[in-house]
Amino acid sequence: MRDTYHHGDLKKQLILVGIDIINQEGPEGLSLRKAAERCGVSHGAPYSHFKNKEEYLKNINAFVENAFSEALMEAEMNNNGDERGRMARMARAYVGFFCQHPSFYSFYTKYAEFRIDIHETSIDCVGAKPFYIFKNAAEQFLNMKGMPKEKQAAQIIQMWALVQGITMFAVMPSIHNDLKWEEYTEKLLMNKED
Repeated sequence: MRDTYHHGDLKKQLILVGIDIINQEGPEGLSLRKAAERCGVSHGAPYSHFKNKEEYLKNINAFVENAFSEALMEAEMNNNGDERGRMARMARAYVGFFCQHPSFYSFYTKYAEFRIDIHETSIDCVGAKPFYIFKNAAEQFLNMKGMPKEKQAAQIIQMWALVQGITMFAVMPSIHNDLKWEEYTEKLLMNKED
């Protein structure tokens, strides 16, 4: 049977459909066959991109993590010498990314493969590239402010909790804000930094 998918990048479409399936049915509900059906392609078409379900899941995880990381890195690079505004731009990018891709938020917070270890005076992360980018920017900001290293972990968790909480509100369809969520996040974060 010939592929009937003619709308662009099949691999990307399979990944996006996979995210939706996982969000609706959990990882156990994901199958290459189900994804193929939703994309309107033959049941064998996904196997030209993924050898099995495990590889498919890894590609979905990598896709979301890379897209999220790129959004944060872009915000970090566009600092125009304004170190004070770095964290505000990072927070805007964090919230903005998930406002544009709410299904990614559900997947990333429930099923992405990473680990963050929070200690009283340090934070370690494994496989959490977006958090690592956020944490490094926060550390640079706090170093610039002269905050002692042993106090930084608590401050980073506060900043992350603020951004993560606003992101959760932003993607919930029942919560509305008369401002743009990205602007609201920046406003709250900048008030917190004063």
